[in-house]
Amino acid sequence: MRIVIDMQGAQTESRFRGIGRYTMNLAQAVVRNRGDHEVILALNGLLSESIEPIRAAFEGLLPQENIRVWQAPGPVREGTPGNSVRRRTAELIREAFLASLLPDVIHISSLFEGYVDDAVTSIGRFDKRTPVSVSLYDLIPLTNADHYLKPHPRYSAYYERKLSWLRKASLCLAISRSAGREAVGHLPELSGRIVNVSTAVEPRFQPLEIDETSRREICRKYSIDRPFVLYTGGADERKNLPRLLRAYAALPNHLRSSHQLVFAGRMPQGDMGRLKRESHAAGLEPHELVLTGYVSDEDLVRLYNLCRLFVFPSWHEGFGLPALEAMACGAPVIAANTSSLPEIVQFKESLFDPFRVQSITQTMQRALADEEFRNKLIQHGLKQAGHFSWDDTARKAINAWGKIAKRPKTKYGDTTLNSSRLYHALAQELPGPQAAGLPALAACLAQNALAGEERQLLLDISELSQRDAATGVQRVVKSYLKWLLQSPPPGFRVEPVYATSTGGYRYARQFTLRFLGLCEDGARDEPIRWRRGDVFFGLDMQHHVQLAHMAFFSTLRREGVNVKFLVYDLLPVQFPSLLKDRDLERLHAEWLAMIASTDGAICISKATADAYAAWLNEKGIPPARTFRVDWLHLGGDIDGSVPSKGIPAEAHQILDTLRSRTTFLCVATLEPRKCQAQILGAVEELWRQGMDVNLALVGQKGWKTEGLIERIEHHPEKEKRLFWFEGISDEYLDQVYAASTCLIAASLDEGFGLPVVEASRHGLPVVARDIPVFREVAGDNAFYFTGQSPGDLAQALKDWLDLYQAGKNPDSQKIPWMTWRESTERLKDLLVGKNYRRRQLLVDISELVRQDLGTGIQRVVRNILREWLLNPPPGWRVEPVYAAVDQPYRYARKFTAQFLGTPINGLTDDPMEFAPGDCFFVLDLQPQVQTSKAQFYQHLRRHGVTVKFLVHDLLTIRMPQYFPPGTTEGFTSWLMIVGECDGAICVSNAVAQDLRQWMRNRTWKRLRSFSLDYNHNGAELENRLKSPSRPSCTVHDDSLVALQQRPSFLMVGTLEPRKAHAQVLAAFEQLWAKGTDVNLVIVGKQGWMVEALARRIKTHPERDHRLFWLQGISDEYLERIYQRSTCLIAASYGEGFGLPLVEAAQHKLPIIARDIPVFREVAGNYAYYFKTDQPDDLAHTITIWLRLYLANRHPKSEHIPCLTWAQSARNLLSLLINAHN
Repeated sequence: MRIVIDMQGAQTESRFRGIGRYTMNLAQAVVRNRGDHEVILALNGLLSESIEPIRAAFEGLLPQENIRVWQAPGPVREGTPGNSVRRRTAELIREAFLASLLPDVIHISSLFEGYVDDAVTSIGRFDKRTPVSVSLYDLIPLTNADHYLKPHPRYSAYYERKLSWLRKASLCLAISRSAGREAVGHLPELSGRIVNVSTAVEPRFQPLEIDETSRREICRKYSIDRPFVLYTGGADERKNLPRLLRAYAALPNHLRSSHQLVFAGRMPQGDMGRLKRESHAAGLEPHELVLTGYVSDEDLVRLYNLCRLFVFPSWHEGFGLPALEAMACGAPVIAANTSSLPEIVQFKESLFDPFRVQSITQTMQRALADEEFRNKLIQHGLKQAGHFSWDDTARKAINAWGKIAKRPKTKYGDTTLNSSRLYHALAQELPGPQAAGLPALAACLAQNALAGEERQLLLDISELSQRDAATGVQRVVKSYLKWLLQSPPPGFRVEPVYATSTGGYRYARQFTLRFLGLCEDGARDEPIRWRRGDVFFGLDMQHHVQLAHMAFFSTLRREGVNVKFLVYDLLPVQFPSLLKDRDLERLHAEWLAMIASTDGAICISKATADAYAAWLNEKGIPPARTFRVDWLHLGGDIDGSVPSKGIPAEAHQILDTLRSRTTFLCVATLEPRKCQAQILGAVEELWRQGMDVNLALVGQKGWKTEGLIERIEHHPEKEKRLFWFEGISDEYLDQVYAASTCLIAASLDEGFGLPVVEASRHGLPVVARDIPVFREVAGDNAFYFTGQSPGDLAQALKDWLDLYQAGKNPDSQKIPWMTWRESTERLKDLLVGKNYRRRQLLVDISELVRQDLGTGIQRVVRNILREWLLNPPPGWRVEPVYAAVDQPYRYARKFTAQFLGTPINGLTDDPMEFAPGDCFFVLDLQPQVQTSKAQFYQHLRRHGVTVKFLVHDLLTIRMPQYFPPGTTEGFTSWLMIVGECDGAICVSNAVAQDLRQWMRNRTWKRLRSFSLDYNHNGAELENRLKSPSRPSCTVHDDSLVALQQRPSFLMVGTLEPRKAHAQVLAAFEQLWAKGTDVNLVIVGKQGWMVEALARRIKTHPERDHRLFWLQGISDEYLERIYQRSTCLIAASYGEGFGLPLVEAAQHKLPIIARDIPVFREVAGNYAYYFKTDQPDDLAHTITIWLRLYLANRHPKSEHIPCLTWAQSARNLLSLLINAHN
């Protein structure tokens, strides 16, 4: 079963009290003990501060995708006037959202929320079908109305509303027997619906060994300077704290002077002030009462362990969790003798009368002064706490839910109208003046729709909904429609839809209700609505309509809807001369080409799938990147379809005639492709040879068969041995099959050949034309013939009759066939299992969209993006997105179309959408934009989207001297954004180690873990995308010639201080001065802080002779430079990866590299390394390398392991998707 837990008890102020602790512990225990059950946690987006802590608490226990957030316009707190309309609409929205998660049962962790905060709870306002259970803590305001309700009319009205919801609960999970008895006593209608599941404490609440240093530290933290008596909990009236203060004040002076009274935990400021006043009135000195304020769980465990005594004076509790926590920590515990506490403590001597100060004082005094009694309390408490287990509580809850859980078998009429029903219900709650809030409401509904579980399977039945021509195609449509409506794919609502050539798609509600035999009163065929993750399936074939809506299908796909079509055959393009309408060839060709632009075709046989793929290839039609061709087989059982009924009066006599002699049966529309003329001619030949056989033709009158029809109508054997059943019912056809001897399947081609399967079901032997689809369906279990003349078939029938009479004919009963139900299950898998892309991989390319500067980073971005777009991971949509500092993220549809060379017509860059389970990956580097989106990234994470970054290097932090002022600060800000998200993938292990070390020295607000991986870049110059707007290969032809005249040393990278161009140039100046005839080629644009070096190069006497500086060249030209160079010099003081090393290796270009970790990581022992910072030492290194090179003893770079961009992109995807899953 699917269990949805409303977690608001852990989101409101209750999260700081027992209810919050109970909510979290129960949910975690349910998740641990879920077995085959599915658990989804539902969170209120109005209480956003609590979302990240809850997600962190379930990290590793539950997929983040199973934590869903719903949104509603706020504020909604009921204690504040003016919120009633928003609160009522929020109740509807919440219930509709929870219903959209398709639960078997909903559990509300805390029903009585929403008076002082923006929690929203209700039962049965919108969803009246799903069973709802409620955690029942207590009914203290009801049982003590004089204190809690009568003086507060607004709160009283709020509480009465909550009681009305409680009465509608299917189940109440009481936290104690006392709470259950109390509920039945005051709300007798709940009798029989209450189960005591008890409660427990977390494993962290246990005895600890606390050394003296730690004891002093925690005592100093909370201003505790002596042994102390501890209380923790709320401060409302039932907690009885004023009496506790007076009882403590009544202790003997020696006990008071040697102890302090500590109230631990968060309390409202007003309550703290009141307690201080009451403490003073009781006679306590200021230092005797310690109010700690908020205490973490870790500190609370320590306080329980350190306290001299724990006292719990509350006169009414649903359970009394602090008492159990204290016992579990080995604290001596005394408590009130009322409500649930005796049940929890189970030790009479430790209980006192909470209404008598003297009773509290006496029990405290005994526990503090009597060591034997104190030890007895400790030992009993530890033993008693061991009787409580969260796992036991969870198992009891799951068992109770199982008894009420029933995913309601909803009728189509209910499900299809649900969304409309929500809109109508909301409209009734919104008076005219509230119209100003409609945009916010619409935004919340849209986000909830994306976060919900339910999606639509939109079935195009445009032809069937208008007319039932009783064709084979419509038999298929009706059969699939029947079973899909009866058994939708998990998580989907099946919605038949239709359109006309001039009208848009609408829900086919009126037709569908008639189809199901239901009342259609009030049903309206409204325009369809869609959302990301829906599936549109062209089940019916209606060329004109579907071709008229090509643009609409493109819109659906852009907006995240998976669009697929059922392809029955290619016959109109294979046999155009046999068609009734020659224009059908053109229409069918256009229809097939249109389908190739969608997400997939599902063919009704493998033969059809193969023929379709071959046709696309033959016509040179490029399919969409995500297009897939799959196939299935149709069902063969009449009962599993939607059979028509009716037996004519003369049927009995005709069937007897068919059974009286051998009867050959053909079931197909009368048309030239089906070859009924050949069949009739063959049987006539048998009659001429004296063979007494029947021929039964079943099928509507088709096209181009006028001569055949005339021949049948006037045939001398008509109604004697020749029978034509035109337009008979499925019921009658079933009996004709049973009365016949053999099926003849003579079609020149078929999409599937359903009569062959139907014959097999009746045990009817089959004589079939030898075509691929019949071989596929029947295998060796049919008798095959070739030839198109009547004589060819007559001979085949005679041969078959000989085998039949000898009992040696192929046995058609061995033909494997599927029922319509089984075929539908296969169809569902192909629709929403294979090639179903619901999740988004949102790829931030903000800088590349703005400008392509041809940098190394953008080279990585372009190549990774290309590979991902052309080869998206299964189940995912790759969606490039971009933003600006002052603009939100949008889909980069126009850029992507230009990037891939596809038409841009009609594309719009719509605002980015997201849903739980999506992944947002910052591939591009745009620090200004990304730093400005810090809050948005956290918003994504709160809603279940994983946010990760590609980190190229930390050079501005490691080597700030090489970058302009302010760069380090800006990059540090960017890196802080990275560190607060879900993870980073670095371009090398060296960068990953740098990032790990940098993060280790900082404090992070992030509560969930941070994943850190690395992936090497690819490098394949010949296949990568060419950089646009760069000089062509002919611009520097003189340079190319000069490179071949002497050894040429190449440097690739932006001219900037870190790259050490100045050191290299100085070294070459020394080589030239010594007569070494070599070239130095610098490829890269001018960067920062190199103005003097740039002038030096531009004015150098060797410029364009033996010194070349090539700026802004294309990737194509760079490849030619690599091919003509002798050696790559990689002199950088620091790099993230060192892409030129890999590119050089692919061209077998030797490498001289500075000895830094990343170059060692990339090149290993296949480069010649240097460490010096001095030009003369580098000149000496180059001289030595030249000698090794001439002797062929230099390190060979071709052995450097290199990834292609396809491999690098796949590896990067694997790190993202596998970690995500």
